Amino acid sequence: MSDKSLIHGEKQPVLHHQFTREQIELIKNTICRGATDDELKLFLAQCQRTGLDPFARQIYAVKRFDRITGRETMTMQVSIDGLRLIAERTGQYEGQEGPFWCGRDGQWRDVWLDDEPPAAARVGVYRRGFRGPLWAVARYSSYVQVGRDGKPTTMWAKMPDLMLAKCAEALALRKAFPHETSGLYTAEEMAQAENEAPRVGTVEAAQAAAEHKIRVLSGDLAQPTDDHPDDPHVEPVNPPEQTTPPTVESKPWKTFKEMLVVFSKLREQLADDETYYRIMREHGVSQANEFRTSNAAIAAYLALRAEIARRGGER
Repeated sequence: MSDKSLIHGEKQPVLHHQFTREQIELIKNTICRGATDDELKLFLAQCQRTGLDPFARQIYAVKRFDRITGRETMTMQVSIDGLRLIAERTGQYEGQEGPFWCGRDGQWRDVWLDDEPPAAARVGVYRRGFRGPLWAVARYSSYVQVGRDGKPTTMWAKMPDLMLAKCAEALALRKAFPHETSGLYTAEEMAQAENEAPRVGTVEAAQAAAEHKIRVLSGDLAQPTDDHPDDPHVEPVNPPEQTTPPTVESKPWKTFKEMLVVFSKLREQLADDETYYRIMREHGVSQANEFRTSNAAIAAYLALRAEIARRGGER
């Protein structure tokens, strides 16, 4: 099935954000936490150039370890919605073909129904003045993000077709609009850059471990006596008689901005940046603005709360 959506619109002006002093301070303390002054200026300049809104998660800063410099450096990533918005504002964007997926047989399909992940995905982008769509192909083996155990991470295991389609679409949009999108990459494309970095388990396992730790520290569960006190699968010694475990409070935020404020306060309460960033990395991110799912954010939130509670109990 081929779907060409024609959009004959006039070029839309780029919205150059004029950040207030309070907004810049919030960006510095949350979205660009840990960035140098020059990195912050670069991020704000990129927001101005692209017209993308960091508070709408159209663009965000990511800290990654640079083996050449031996320290963490800031890079910028955009969401697929951010790239679409840039393309639409040019007034030259005329829709897409696809996405399409294929297996190792090379037969392209407009829907992926197999249990195995697709071998590749392709998307074609129409730009006014071109004779046909500009196609881009993304191979699964090139972009899949794997954990320390060599298995695909949660999102790549759960919806590999969608993740791969986003990579193909980002490639196609940059090919069609190189001036406007040069140097802008999505999280789905860049995730594979961390394949060699140590990662601790899955989001689900981390969340279960954090919830278990909170229940132990609050006295709802007896502390196990083996060498794995944080393992949620270890049965406690003398388990309590209650059969219904207490529920963990729901996430204390409703918006993305509120979530950033919550994690900022957790960092202040912990007062130990090394431990804070270690826990964040264990949950697959370096900064709070990098979370892609609510479950991942909640898991890290619970782990940080548990660590703060543990330290409070030691005093």
